[in-house]
Amino acid sequence: MTALFDHIRYRGPVYVVGTLAFILIAADLARGSGWIWPPIREFLGSLIPRAEPSRVLRNYSEFVHVAYGDLNVVTGIQFVSSIDGKVDSQWCYLERRSRKPGEPEIKLTLADAKSSAPPVSRPLTTGQAQAFGLTADAATRLVKTHCKFKSG
Repeated sequence: MTALFDHIRYRGPVYVVGTLAFILIAADLARGSGWIWPPIREFLGSLIPRAEPSRVLRNYSEFVHVAYGDLNVVTGIQFVSSIDGKVDSQWCYLERRSRKPGEPEIKLTLADAKSSAPPVSRPLTTGQAQAFGLTADAATRLVKTHCKFKSG
């Protein structure tokens, strides 16, 4: 048994190099003949994962919710694409965080902006602001304090 181990220890590298040389020569001959190499190449190619082209989102929106009492101040930002992050338009509105069953969803637009321009506040009536438990001035102040417009 020790003779076998000695034989493998001293001559093993020769067997490994010889086997690799045989495989390389056989592969070169097979490639030159053309009859076996294409299926092997296709098989080996199927084992290598291919990088899929990245998907580009176009004309998509993100929303940021900021709590204000029982209200949410929501800023919507619409982007041209996911590649450059260029802002197309923005808007900010109020909504109730909790509603009673069957109660309609009411939103009050506070401001909007084109692209990355400064936001323009929408004029609010006293009745519109009171529907959300606010004064018109308090609703206008929310544009500066709670609306998360992107600039630049």
